[in-house]
Amino acid sequence: MNRTPLRAIATVALGLSMASCGGLLDTSAARVNGKEISAEAIEAELESFRKTERYKQLAGQGDIEAVERQYLQGVLATLVRRAVLTPVAREEGLEVTPEDVEAELDLIQADFADENAFEEALKEEALTLPQLKDFIADRLIEERLREVVTGDVGASEEEIAEFYESNIANYQQTCTQHILVADQGEARLIAAQLQGAAAGEVDRLFDKLAAERSQDSSNAKSGGDLGCNPPGQFVGPFEEAMAQLEIGEISDPVQTEFGWHIIRVNDRETASLNEVRDQIAEQLSTPLQDEAWREYLANLYEEANVTIDPSYGVLDFASGQITDPDATTVPAGQAPRATRPSEAPVPSPAQP
Repeated sequence: MNRTPLRAIATVALGLSMASCGGLLDTSAARVNGKEISAEAIEAELESFRKTERYKQLAGQGDIEAVERQYLQGVLATLVRRAVLTPVAREEGLEVTPEDVEAELDLIQADFADENAFEEALKEEALTLPQLKDFIADRLIEERLREVVTGDVGASEEEIAEFYESNIANYQQTCTQHILVADQGEARLIAAQLQGAAAGEVDRLFDKLAAERSQDSSNAKSGGDLGCNPPGQFVGPFEEAMAQLEIGEISDPVQTEFGWHIIRVNDRETASLNEVRDQIAEQLSTPLQDEAWREYLANLYEEANVTIDPSYGVLDFASGQITDPDATTVPAGQAPRATRPSEAPVPSPAQP
């Protein structure tokens, strides 16, 4: 199970929102499957938020009406998402028990020095412990439902192999060692000494000079060994010089922002497809799974006949977020409506 940091849960689930929703046509802020989410319940959350230190801090920064509006939009979006997903998860036989929630809560608390630090973090995020537990349960339900929905979605073996062949340079590693000094003259002397050494003496001499002269304390005692690395791990001049060296060759002094390097390439390796298959599969499959999940969410919201009081904003089916309409979304004099993915840019899916 992935650990869910307290701040991430708080930020996503209680996104900060709205001043008031006067002029409602009825008492509902939203309806899901015909069931009401009352405006009074949303406003009560705002009243509780107003009593927190977090609210006072934000109020001191100005534009508190915008903060309150965003807060209410976040609260309403969370309650709507919960009302949409919970019965679906139940139908799928996906259950989140109190023990599951407590286990995740323990992981979160383990990131803090003690109970006082944890409680202070809750206070800073304007969260109560029951709220945090609700958000944990929401996250676990969504994670498990997403696994069911996207379990069979992914890149094919052919796509993985094609990507590997097209990006083979990314899976090549160069094994190097270096000696770093501050002075160019000293670097030239060291390079000349190593380049003039007998082939059988280079290993011993490089290790000796690295231990005695190199200013890179992280590896001087190990012969300046930098390990084996893929492209892009070092600064430009170092990378360029390294790429031009044959295996076993000693470079002339190379200047970087750190000083002067004498570089030796010891080996070049290319990771096999089997070694990087899982990495490539995840890289290619993640966007496919994200898209499948967005489309699934949009269908769920539509099937649940979700409606939002227009005074709260516009609900995007694909993300579950409620935002303010703009001139291009809502023509003058018309109430905002929920949008399908084809009608609006598709953001990353929200996580309750």
